[in-house]
Amino acid sequence: MNYRIFFFIILLLPFAAIAQQEKEKEDTLVSDTLNAYYKTLSPDMWLRGDSIPIVIELESFTGFDPLQNITWWQNTGVLGSPYEILWFPDYAKQLRTDFFAFMHRPDQYMFTRENIPLFTDSVPFSIASYSNGYKREQYFDFIHSQRLAKQWRLTLDYRLINSPGAYKNQKLQQSHFFTTIEYKAKSDKYHMTAGLVLNKVLQQENGGLLYANNFIDTTVYDRQLASVQLLTAQNRMRQNDFFLVNEFRFGSKNNRKRIFAEHTFNYRSEYHVYSDSDPLNGYYQQILLDSTITTDSVAHRAFENKIIIGNKDSKTFRWYASAFYSSDQLYNLERDSSLSQKIISAGFALQITKQFTLVAKMSSDATFNSDGDRNLSFELLASDSLKWKPSGLFCYNFIKPGIFYSQYSGNHIAWQHNWAQTQTVLAMASLGYKRSSISIFYANINHQLYFDGAEFLQGGQGNISGILGKTDFDFGRFHLNATAGYQHVKSAPYLHLPDWFAKCRLTMHNSVFKKALSLQTGLGLWINDSYYADAYNPVIQTFVVQNSIKTGGFIYPTLFVRAQIKRAIVFLEMINFTAGFTKINYWQTPGYPLPDRGFRFGVTWSFLN
Repeated sequence: MNYRIFFFIILLLPFAAIAQQEKEKEDTLVSDTLNAYYKTLSPDMWLRGDSIPIVIELESFTGFDPLQNITWWQNTGVLGSPYEILWFPDYAKQLRTDFFAFMHRPDQYMFTRENIPLFTDSVPFSIASYSNGYKREQYFDFIHSQRLAKQWRLTLDYRLINSPGAYKNQKLQQSHFFTTIEYKAKSDKYHMTAGLVLNKVLQQENGGLLYANNFIDTTVYDRQLASVQLLTAQNRMRQNDFFLVNEFRFGSKNNRKRIFAEHTFNYRSEYHVYSDSDPLNGYYQQILLDSTITTDSVAHRAFENKIIIGNKDSKTFRWYASAFYSSDQLYNLERDSSLSQKIISAGFALQITKQFTLVAKMSSDATFNSDGDRNLSFELLASDSLKWKPSGLFCYNFIKPGIFYSQYSGNHIAWQHNWAQTQTVLAMASLGYKRSSISIFYANINHQLYFDGAEFLQGGQGNISGILGKTDFDFGRFHLNATAGYQHVKSAPYLHLPDWFAKCRLTMHNSVFKKALSLQTGLGLWINDSYYADAYNPVIQTFVVQNSIKTGGFIYPTLFVRAQIKRAIVFLEMINFTAGFTKINYWQTPGYPLPDRGFRFGVTWSFLN
């Protein structure tokens, strides 16, 4: 049977199931699912709460693309490819004091020391996920966690992404792995966590389509026939981390005001290399060393130590203070640099009332230079138990552009600059009602770093304002989840953002086969305003400001079915199903069309014991 016919038959299955459900007032299916709780090593997490649940069920299942968790983003159309956040508050909240901000890293796919889960449940479990999609894109993830003894616990996770791409020289392969071993003394006064993180990325770079008119009828045109900019270019990245955390807790086990002291040692290495054995004549604007073969690489090794003291258990007042020191080696084009970084930081969470909590955080260079890094934020959080939930955020970031942007020198790009301190001030206010909310923001920026394709520059002062609405509610068997936003940039021509965007997901829920199977059928779509989207530069995996090509203004729809039987979830998707029937204009990044109509399927299965 043709898979399209099979897909649409499954789409109709919930509607046929309504007849057998009419006599029942409500579904009483109790999902046989996994609920596992975890913490992370980041103090940002325990300032806000005690633990986070992993829930494997239809309501929480959002597919296998981690980018779905980002409010708004732009990428080059391949699973795992570089992306750029387009909703400004999300971009601003990711700014941090970091000397070594190197080339693009696919952070949403990678494991980092700060986002590794440390599970607290006693039941051993495993979660296996697999999906196969457009042009044989494959995603695989397997996580396992169990206690080895009363005081020991082992967790490991392996993630694999393989995307052949629709066009020439567009293949992408990623492998990510972490493992942790945890020990907790019987008295609960000593905790130890040792971990290993391995990230590896191989990404072919075709530079985008050579001729825009190659992007024609999706139903008959072979994408492999399209001419591209580069045929032999590729980016490789490796990142390895080894860390050891020793934590001591003072006071009795039941004393929620007891103090802890923690030391973290971390050895980190990161390696990037860009190579092109047969570059297109004229593609690279400047070749510094070799006009035939171009290779650029950066290697970074760091020994890091961090000491933190605080209180992470109190219900009313939690705090921490930390000191960080790193000794770094930077290897860049036959030039070695020995560098160091010293950062102090602190934060607290104060429960003002039973319903409201104030969270404050700061970090700064320990040297207190006038043009050094500064980061300060205040956030008011409301309890989920409230019907009306007001909240607010104020933060400012004064950050000196990283060492990489001051010292980089390659075969075809070089700059040595004494950058001015970038400044970002952001204020947000939100009001939520049940599962809906509306928020407004205002931001002022100055000396922001941007790339024009040949060199990095700094822009002048500008401001951005915007409003965002979200809703998530049920009506009968139907469920609507929608987000829409508007933002306006003033006096900052170097910052390109869509004026407006919207996305929604409408689903219908049913239980069939005597409630043995829970079924969810739906339609998802997104659209954003047409604007001069940033282009993509493969050499340093950076987005480039351009003013000649507009993208956006199209609807990108997806039909999907999700089914759950106990702890197994299966999904089927038809992405961009209107391709071939509407105008072919779905470019999100200039030169990089998004996927055509395609079929995806996948399964997530959790195992206990």
